[in-house]
Amino acid sequence: MLPVSPSSVLLYPNIDLKDVAFVKEALLLYDNLYRIVPPGVEPNDHEEIQQCNEEYEIVSSINPEDYVEGTYEKFIEKAEKWSHKAAGFSGLVPSSVTRLHENKVYHELREYFINKGLLFKLDDWLVGNDSLIENYMIYLSKEVATNNQLSLLTDYSPAWTVQEFIKYDGEISDCSRYRSDGIGGNGIIRLYLNDFIPEHIEKIPFSEIIAFRDDYKNERKKLFTRSVSPHRRIIRNWRSQCFQRSLIFIARTMPGIIRTISRSM
Repeated sequence: MLPVSPSSVLLYPNIDLKDVAFVKEALLLYDNLYRIVPPGVEPNDHEEIQQCNEEYEIVSSINPEDYVEGTYEKFIEKAEKWSHKAAGFSGLVPSSVTRLHENKVYHELREYFINKGLLFKLDDWLVGNDSLIENYMIYLSKEVATNNQLSLLTDYSPAWTVQEFIKYDGEISDCSRYRSDGIGGNGIIRLYLNDFIPEHIEKIPFSEIIAFRDDYKNERKKLFTRSVSPHRRIIRNWRSQCFQRSLIFIARTMPGIIRTISRSM
């Protein structure tokens, strides 16, 4: 088991980290950052992120090999059902291609992708439709996060769409069967901590971000706890009559919580 805390998060779905602001925001909010990196692969990060990671080890790597079989068992069960609905499951020439390291895929699933003409092998990589590869990586990320009690965090908006697709088992057009009491669960709820995240955070040196983390550990923990608890309350109640009351409660209380914690910093 990885050394995790309630504020540990898996950055997904890509190996390389290019968005400096995204990583700095994650460092302010989370104690431990992880990403999925196969053995022998050197991430091609933004230069500033790379330098900070060499000095402070801000992002740890998770070897996917312990999780690919479990991902395969879940993914292959759904692949045929999804094939006529999900992007990337046809043999058509894709408009955009990307690559997936072979060690991120269980050997039987690699054979499935290749035999179906969905991906082809090039050295240590599987190359093909970017939609299929991104869909698979999000599925793998969910498997890794679940097994290590990690939250999931991404700066890639299509990842949210795929998560919804997975949640509804591909039945997006019939998601009404997942609703209860007339309340839809197909929306995405976000808590924006605008009063906590500095403007133009990308211009703040990583050294200052790290110093802030060290100086305000208790305040950050309090902010995280009070932010995540309402979020879990929303998830727990989204199908019930308590859903609307939960949203109203959070909308009324969160600004005050953020102001109180900010004044203590």
